[in-house]
Amino acid sequence: STGLARGSTGLARGSTGLARGFTGLARGSTGLVRGSTGLVRGSTGLACGSTGLARGSTGLARGSTGLVRGSTGLARGSTGLSHGSTGLALGSTGLARGSTGLARGSTGLS
Repeated sequence: STGLARGSTGLARGSTGLARGFTGLARGSTGLVRGSTGLVRGSTGLACGSTGLARGSTGLARGSTGLVRGSTGLARGSTGLSHGSTGLALGSTGLARGSTGLARGSTGLS
């Protein structure tokens, strides 16, 4: 016997049984077994369709790109283009209208 009525947790409604500001964990403890994330395998811990970001938030600090300084975010030797892709929109040359892609006064020849 638990001494509790069936379906009762022994806590007042809305109460966690913890003193305000107290987590019930020893300082510096996460309450997880070492090497465990507390997530079921294959679970992200996010509700379906949720990214865990507030609406309109990128999760990046203002002015931050999320890249380490000097990093392009590409794997070494990778161009970031899929095989056979030029990275240009269909019918686009990648040049601004009226631009030749050459510096002023340059012929493009060495």
